Amino acid sequence: MHLQSAIENLHKRSSDIEHYYNLIGKIQTTDISADEDFQREFNFFYKIRRDADWRKAYYDLFEELKTKNDVTFEYILRELFNKTGNVEASFSSKMLASINPDMPIWDSLVLKQLGISPAYGSKEKKLAKTIEKYKEIVAWYSELHLRDTWDEYVSAFDQAFPEYISISSIKKIDFLVRASGMDSTSDASITDISVSQTVIKGLQIDLSPLNNVLKNYSFNTEVFSSLMMQRLSSSIAALLPNIEIPESLIKNLGNIKYLHLLREIKWPLFLEDDDSLRTQLENLCEPYTKDYPLDDIAELVCNYYDSSRLDDFFDTWSQITDDKNLLEMLRQALDSHKQGNYFASTSLLMCEVNGIISSTYFYAKDAGIAISDTDVAAICNYYNIDLSAHKKQLKRNHKSEKHELLQLITLPESGILYWDAVSSYLWNITLTSDDNYKELGAHNPLRNKICHGIQQDYGTKEISLKSILVIDLLLHLLYEVKWIASNRDEN
Repeated sequence: MHLQSAIENLHKRSSDIEHYYNLIGKIQTTDISADEDFQREFNFFYKIRRDADWRKAYYDLFEELKTKNDVTFEYILRELFNKTGNVEASFSSKMLASINPDMPIWDSLVLKQLGISPAYGSKEKKLAKTIEKYKEIVAWYSELHLRDTWDEYVSAFDQAFPEYISISSIKKIDFLVRASGMDSTSDASITDISVSQTVIKGLQIDLSPLNNVLKNYSFNTEVFSSLMMQRLSSSIAALLPNIEIPESLIKNLGNIKYLHLLREIKWPLFLEDDDSLRTQLENLCEPYTKDYPLDDIAELVCNYYDSSRLDDFFDTWSQITDDKNLLEMLRQALDSHKQGNYFASTSLLMCEVNGIISSTYFYAKDAGIAISDTDVAAICNYYNIDLSAHKKQLKRNHKSEKHELLQLITLPESGILYWDAVSSYLWNITLTSDDNYKELGAHNPLRNKICHGIQQDYGTKEISLKSILVIDLLLHLLYEVKWIASNRDEN
């Protein structure tokens, strides 16, 4: 773990610590099964996107177990499995860690940083494997506890955040582990307890040129189609003969490769972190380097987003914005999609794209969030846009949503490769002005073409679902901007 980088990242998201601190303080003083405010806050903090029946089962169990200090991960996991039919590794661990703060959590960032792969297989096999995987997480923390670095990490956290010194040591380490992984998709961050601290420090120094190379070529088709991960590992090892390349580095490169795949197949799933969907997509696309089976991909993804997952979208959106009119239109669009009225859902959603971008742009402007001229020039160069023409667009009374979006692209402070992929899809596909749009429009919602009556073949389940995903991306961008404004005020 690069401790200083982790501390710096954590300072940028210090409100997360405050949020956690507030949640933990309420657990023993409220009825979790009935307190909707607590549930809403917990859902938002831990990104719980499940339907009402699932949440009732979860919070009823949470309330039942919250005073039992001897409760185990396996017990919670099996109880949730019996009640919901799902193997909920992440949310089981988060319930456990809330009841017993001396237990670690399971989530994608922690798994990546520790080099632990998710559990797959049938539900029964996945259940058993998940229990063993969680033991690996516990063992990692136990091994770290025996090292001098444990005290070093806890002390560094306490010095950086003295107001939260009462948080459990393992939670402090958890925050640092997660913070060290905040840029893992862009910097191939490395954490491997089996590698000595000396080697880790060497990696942090010697791999920085490699990190820059990966940033520049992360989506180069030739690089990813010609290099197998093992060959890349061997190549790096040949350059750095005294350093063993941790498996976690290769896994992070795999995440970049997955982002590249999503861009290739033109599915805006950049913020969807379900490993099972990812695995199915990768398996389906593995035989192809081009001419992907777009209809089969559409069927797979559309089947994945069932009614329950669509409801999860609305729950999340309700936590990001309090615009009642917008939320009502989005609710009606989701209902239309569920009913198979895809022309209605797509047209409703595409008509809101401009409004969400503009409201986010003016929110940032009113909050005094400055975007440097250097950043604007760099992003214009990246998209081959004339800088002076861009500035003229922003001076118009009726600004172009494309150019407002351009101003927002540089704002998110984490997961830069993800937001690069997001902005690329929005700029080059959703907001395209290209007259040769027929092939692109056959599988994607083109906002300008739809709203001006040019694209008229958008009444498909695939295009409707992609419209939902576009709105989700835009509202998460609004959330990022709100967080930046709030965090700036707090600091």
